[in-house]
Amino acid sequence: ELKVAQKEIEKKAQDLEMASRYKSEFLANMSHELRTPLNSILVLSQILSNNKSGNLNDKQIQSAKTIHSSGSSLLSLINEILDLSKIESGKLELNEERIAIADFLREIDDIFKPLAVEKGLDLNINVSQAAPLFIHTDSLRLQQILRNLLSNAIKFTHDGSVSLNIETPSSIDENIEKAGLTKGQTIMFEVYDTGIGISDQQQKVIFEAFTQADGTTSRKYGGTGLGLTISRNLAHILGGEITLESKQGKGTTFRLYLPVKTRQKIQQLTSKPEMAEVAAPKPVPQKNETKAFPVKMSTGNGGRNTSDNAVLENVKDDRKIINKGDKFILIIEDDPNFSQILYDLAHERGFKCLIAPNGETGLHYADYYKPDAIILDIGLPGIDGWQVMDRLKEN
Repeated sequence: ELKVAQKEIEKKAQDLEMASRYKSEFLANMSHELRTPLNSILVLSQILSNNKSGNLNDKQIQSAKTIHSSGSSLLSLINEILDLSKIESGKLELNEERIAIADFLREIDDIFKPLAVEKGLDLNINVSQAAPLFIHTDSLRLQQILRNLLSNAIKFTHDGSVSLNIETPSSIDENIEKAGLTKGQTIMFEVYDTGIGISDQQQKVIFEAFTQADGTTSRKYGGTGLGLTISRNLAHILGGEITLESKQGKGTTFRLYLPVKTRQKIQQLTSKPEMAEVAAPKPVPQKNETKAFPVKMSTGNGGRNTSDNAVLENVKDDRKIINKGDKFILIIEDDPNFSQILYDLAHERGFKCLIAPNGETGLHYADYYKPDAIILDIGLPGIDGWQVMDRLKEN
């Protein structure tokens, strides 16, 4: 009976792993399919709202701005869902670095000071003398957590102030110790506001996905309810913890505790088996990889039945008129419509343009032409954008 039960458990674990893999693959594919038209919508609506030709009236300009704002909100939602999916599947990549607290906080102040001023709030950033000058963690993920906390604080505060306090905590409670944090080796980022607060009942579920303070909050204030879920998960991955104190109508305090040095913790968390990883196709060695252009290559493009040469013949770019000393951008993008939008934008900024419809061609162009900058799509036929990035870094 024990053996039968064990086999059933193993089968359920395999089914769960497969379901997780399918979910990650679905989200990765959908994100690319959604982002491609969204990018076009965002770029074109912004061009329309700028009204350079002066042929739009105020109502049309406002409509273009509304399209751009709605598209930006949708893109933000897609990014948050993908972040959550990466965290759940253990696929989130972290980059530990040495962060100067003063420089980091200056960036935070530059981002949030205008938002606070616009709402008539005071934004206070205070650093304790006992706080360390430097910490070792992932700067991007730390900023993502604080941006979520500060954005919420400003959004839910109508008058008064929002404060970010940084200090070395004088004591560590039991729950923080369980996260592996120790006194003297921990830094605390405290976000305090004088806003609407959170009821005791809602505090129990506030960190769950798609949850906000009450059923009407998302309608009144906007937002997806994913920010705090992502923030707490990121804090755990960085080896830390987030706590919450609040009284309804009397403000809220979030405290982010992080180790001053997190290298060992990050390595442990990111080296676990990536059961939900979607295997990307391996780069196929090309026989003519070092030859001059034009080169005919197979893209492994999932049955699209379009050869590179046919695609390249229809691409409108400046490859025939690029001269020594010209500033030009290489665009690696398989969507011909969006690549032409980028082409037009590059010309507006005074750059010439070279377009590659897949990663292999893009790598050849980068090596041969030495562009000033590269705009790189992630979801490419054949080798994907991440592999292209790795191979560019290796060269």
